[in-house]
Amino acid sequence: MIEFKLKKLDYRGKIILIFSVLSVVAAIIIVFVVIPSMKKISKMKEEIEFQRADLEKKYFKIQRSKKTALNLVKTGEKMGKLNSVFINENRELEFIARLEELASKNSLAQEINLSGKDKAEEGKPRTASLYVRITGSYDNIINYLSGVESLEYYINISGLELTVDDEKGGYSLSFKALTYWNVF
Repeated sequence: MIEFKLKKLDYRGKIILIFSVLSVVAAIIIVFVVIPSMKKISKMKEEIEFQRADLEKKYFKIQRSKKTALNLVKTGEKMGKLNSVFINENRELEFIARLEELASKNSLAQEINLSGKDKAEEGKPRTASLYVRITGSYDNIINYLSGVESLEYYINISGLELTVDDEKGGYSLSFKALTYWNVF
């Protein structure tokens, strides 16, 4: 029957019928295949963007953590160096022996007066005043001062007085300094 009706249709009708059938098939494909696929693709795109953003956050967090850990190690190394410039409170005799060694190396007579240490504020080193008087030749005194400056300890010299000792034909140097002590 359908064949008979199709035969009766002219070419124009056949084209419209074929076009209509194809349009319905295309509409069905679009409605049931393409649109759901587009929704799934859009949803996947959003999930991928979210995952990418999350991974970037995690990456930068890890980078910051690594940088912080590296900075902590560097700071620890610097703290070790900083602590080594402070005179250890339990090694006061070692510090004085180093000064005596410098004086004897430069053939100088030396008098040392190390006053009591101040009370330290929390997080700060203690300080103590150091008074030194040395006598000897000018060159040896200069070498002694150079040796004091090259000690690994942090000593802040606040005053120097160089006098000529006419009786002995030499020089006398007195200096006042502030020393920094570590209580650890």
